[in-house]
Amino acid sequence: MSLLPLAAQTVNDVAQQCVDTETFPLWLRVTHFINFLLMGVLIRSGIEIIASHPRFYFKDQCEPGSEWLRFTKDKVPLEEGAFTARDDQRDLSPLLSLPGRAKIGLGRAWHGVATSFWLLNGVIYVALLAGTGAWHRLVPTTWRILPDAWDSLLTYAHLRTPSLCDFTPTTASSSWGTSSSSSSPLR
Repeated sequence: MSLLPLAAQTVNDVAQQCVDTETFPLWLRVTHFINFLLMGVLIRSGIEIIASHPRFYFKDQCEPGSEWLRFTKDKVPLEEGAFTARDDQRDLSPLLSLPGRAKIGLGRAWHGVATSFWLLNGVIYVALLAGTGAWHRLVPTTWRILPDAWDSLLTYAHLRTPSLCDFTPTTASSSWGTSSSSSSPLR
């Protein structure tokens, strides 16, 4: 008999006893998933932009060596016209960057579109958070949050994994100080 299915079953039993996963509404899970996807697009298109222009300047008219951040070891020659920004351009695989193949224009377009959708997703999230009253889960109502935060800091500082029973999402009823059958971090 293998211990792996038994261990997985035990973890699932503890998770079901300690964490009520049904307390997270569908809209919350969907907006977080969309956020995850859009952050991936932003990172990949950002890699394309940096690979296509790996020197960052504070002003438009920049002299060789005046960059404040550089992602290349290449030196810029001082002769007039001996170097252009295209000489710095790197060709990355589309598996790493979006769209890949040194296409800074498309990289910027993907970055701009993803940023727009990411902001829209954030506005929808905040509107639903305020409109459904779910914001009560995020706002502490007692000073008990400070010792609990200290305990959490010590748990992570000592590289210990917190118990699943330590995670109990705050419900709206417990935020307002009414009694609830489940304990919350805001006691």
